[in-house]
Amino acid sequence: MTKRKGLSAVWLDALSKTEILKPPKPSGTIIWLDDIRDPVKYGKPEALWIKTSQDFENYLLSMLDERILPEEINFDNDLGEDSVGEGYDCFLSIEKLLHEGELKSLKKIYVHSSNPSAVHKFMLAARSFKHHFGIDIIRQQY
Repeated sequence: MTKRKGLSAVWLDALSKTEILKPPKPSGTIIWLDDIRDPVKYGKPEALWIKTSQDFENYLLSMLDERILPEEINFDNDLGEDSVGEGYDCFLSIEKLLHEGELKSLKKIYVHSSNPSAVHKFMLAARSFKHHFGIDIIRQQY
């Protein structure tokens, strides 16, 4: 019987094997997490397009080291077969950083997933994020 790895262990394995994305510019950064939708086609030509949960986690590590903080993050949930985790897993990482006092520049989170149950999970946090962090979570349908 093999012991199954938890998501954190899987992410750490993946992180050790992937290249860290470098942050594109100082504060004001828009992050677009989606494996298929091109942010340019959705009115976000300035967004940094990240396609997998591993790249998202790598970017967060790099971003915090460089003190480059996003103002907006756009989430899809289902990130395809190349991704270890889902968009919601990345969302939980953002929530953890917020509780630790990081990402004070973050003002808006958009959720544009086509997965209704995943969208519901994201939106359950909307009232809490607004109250505790002043961040709006907005459902964006494409």
